[in-house]
Amino acid sequence: VYYNHFFRILIVCKKIKMSATDSIDLPIYINKQTALNQKYFQFHDKQYPIDFDLLKKNCHYFYENRKEYKNVTVINLLTNEENDLDISDESVEVFIKCCHNEPTQIRLPSVISLHYLSTKFEFKELNQITSQFITQHSNQLIFEKILFQEHLLKTENCQNTFFDTSKEEEYISDHMKQFINNEKMTLLPISVLDRILTLYFTNNGRDEKVEMSEINNFLIRCIDKFGRNASVLFRHIDFQQENIGFINLIFSKYSEQLDFSMINKTLAKTTIELARRLELEKEKSAQIFEKMNETIEKQKNQI
Repeated sequence: VYYNHFFRILIVCKKIKMSATDSIDLPIYINKQTALNQKYFQFHDKQYPIDFDLLKKNCHYFYENRKEYKNVTVINLLTNEENDLDISDESVEVFIKCCHNEPTQIRLPSVISLHYLSTKFEFKELNQITSQFITQHSNQLIFEKILFQEHLLKTENCQNTFFDTSKEEEYISDHMKQFINNEKMTLLPISVLDRILTLYFTNNGRDEKVEMSEINNFLIRCIDKFGRNASVLFRHIDFQQENIGFINLIFSKYSEQLDFSMINKTLAKTTIELARRLELEKEKSAQIFEKMNETIEKQKNQI
């Protein structure tokens, strides 16, 4: 891979795999050099030495902006808006090692933030490796990936295309039986959960369906976690098909926490149906009571 006419990086990639310590082997970069143009990455309260010559040869961002950093000794790794992102110290250290063409490993929880750094600073080879790894291990990283993206969207200068979580949302909806009881589900924002449920109930032909009792329990967990904001999730439920016990529960225990105007219109139909059933039960009870009185009168006459 050529970044200019005078320098070539030879990349020897190991096969990406999970190890017993939940880490991945990152590439070995040949042609290590002594730092001649040393600067420092500022990350929170730490400074990390960095060879700027190697940095700009590996990261296209720094090559394109090399003139701006010519007289800069300390480079802020993150902007003020990014300081609240879940960027681990490990991912920063590994990023620098990769920029220095040094072999290294990284634990699974830090892969997301490493991928972000490789995207932000346009480290093409590292970005491809981390992206491939995240795809291969989506089961373990699916919640972390969505949460990182949602947090990123709150920053003013966020990269909206960094993570498109539509694939993750579709994956969860397609494997709802696997995820519905996972406690991490309620860590996701309401907007994401709403899209997941929309996908799930739209695909009526799926092979593996979740028991409605599990959906009900999940919705209750959402009310406990998000309160009134969880009301929007109930619009996906057809209450005509629900058991009376669940309807009684949300009316008796969660009536003050739910916005019933956002709930599916079938709830109104269900209420009418329940009222009709109650009238029928009253009529049956009246008939039974009348027969009992007749029986009692006959017994009295016999006595």
